[in-house]
Amino acid sequence: MERRKSQRVRCRLACEIQRARDRAEGTVLDMSEGGLAVQTGLKADQGDSLLIRIQAPGGPLEVEALVWHSRLVRLRGAKETSWALGLMISKAPGHYFQLVPQGSTHAKTEEASPAPPELPAFRIRVKQLAAPRTRVLSLTAASEDEARTLATADLEGEWEILEIWPA
Repeated sequence: MERRKSQRVRCRLACEIQRARDRAEGTVLDMSEGGLAVQTGLKADQGDSLLIRIQAPGGPLEVEALVWHSRLVRLRGAKETSWALGLMISKAPGHYFQLVPQGSTHAKTEEASPAPPELPAFRIRVKQLAAPRTRVLSLTAASEDEARTLATADLEGEWEILEIWPA
């Protein structure tokens, strides 16, 4: 059973991982709206907060993430081991979301009264109150203010809006 809420994009992007004063090199193996899979020499435990500097197409970007899970892996034919980290995004710049597929299964849109197709689309990053969970919503609206109003009404006070950008 697929538990992921967002479609993943496989990749091999160099990155640097920072946790407090610890730093390590790594490789981003896949990306989605909600998280990353990273291979690194840095051991990290569930709940650790990390800063990931990714060497992405179009320039470097920084993503803040929480360790969702970690496991020690041995590469085929190699003697050394590394850590496979499943990371949940807690903060990312807007251009991060241009690198990953849109239309995740968790994205909500205004279904009661769909907007006309000529209206611009917006992506809205929200954070669950009292939790590190974030989501990205996609919807259409006449303006950024209307997009904010629609998202706020749909979220019913359980989430806060972090950022809005044109899709």
